[in-house]
Amino acid sequence: MVGLIRSLISDQKYSIMCPDLKTPGQKCETEWDFAYCAKVGLLTTEEQNEFEIGLSANRFTHQLQAQQCPKCETYLLKDHTYFGNKMICPVKTCNKAFCWQCLHDWMADGVDNFNFCGNLECGIESANFLLKTCKTKDMPDYGVKGVPIYRSCPRCQTIIEHISGCQHMICSSPACKQVNYMFCHCCLAGVPSDKKMDHMRIRCKPAPRQVLIK
Repeated sequence: MVGLIRSLISDQKYSIMCPDLKTPGQKCETEWDFAYCAKVGLLTTEEQNEFEIGLSANRFTHQLQAQQCPKCETYLLKDHTYFGNKMICPVKTCNKAFCWQCLHDWMADGVDNFNFCGNLECGIESANFLLKTCKTKDMPDYGVKGVPIYRSCPRCQTIIEHISGCQHMICSSPACKQVNYMFCHCCLAGVPSDKKMDHMRIRCKPAPRQVLIK
């Protein structure tokens, strides 16, 4: 019972449904009362409190279309007159800017941009907006200017920001991390780790801003 309820909470469910089969291929899905589950499952007081909070939070999120701030975990409601996706947590000690849809950091610039966060999780259109409008930076140590601060990994399309250091980026996505994939943030060429120094001597030219295709 403990495992069942924990899995339901993890899957954002707020009702406990019978997992057995009513007929071959058809689930029973009779809703179980929480008190009944607590009694049958011999739940401790701590487990009951944990599960009641978890199920209630999921119900609140689902029925009121609330979201939880990814930083301070405060539950927030969006004004019904606001149709944008950019949210700034109103908690003064937080003030986290995040996307209402994907709950990732709000990365895109633009005073008038309230819809495209720049995260690939929100779709190609959102990521392309970021790649098209992000600021550029100079890399004087490598003799290049006007390089977009955000690039899409040429291997897996993960959006990566260049903050400091050399132009060689190691993609942190699971697929690329497995093979230690490295690319040049400037020209976007793949760079084997044993050829890094050779590539730094080339003085490559910045590649154009990327446009991702579905």
